[in-house]
Amino acid sequence: MRAALIASVAAVLVAAAGCVLVTGSTDGYALVDSGSASCQSAHDCSAGNVCCLSTASSSAVAAITGACAASCSVSLPQLCAASSECGDAGACALQTCMPDGSPLSVTFHACGKVPGCTASP
Repeated sequence: MRAALIASVAAVLVAAAGCVLVTGSTDGYALVDSGSASCQSAHDCSAGNVCCLSTASSSAVAAITGACAASCSVSLPQLCAASSECGDAGACALQTCMPDGSPLSVTFHACGKVPGCTASP
């Protein structure tokens, strides 16, 4: 389970690193409504759905994004903007993750404690 989470975070980290290599930074990007169900918190999803970390991020998107779903699997954490979105999953906290062997870290807000990451309130 921890290996799946680390692999997911590593995939997102590699996508963000590609952005830095190509453009020199990750500033200035914004999500564009393409009709897909991409999200950064449950607020971006239809009623009753939550936002789960997605492993299908593009190198053109610097922000960590997720996909709307009825619930998140254990290996992919629920992304959030506020603790009120989290229910019994735990408080919304800033997570800092460093995939095994990577010198780069990735940060995102998620509900509860994400295995392998450091949470900050």
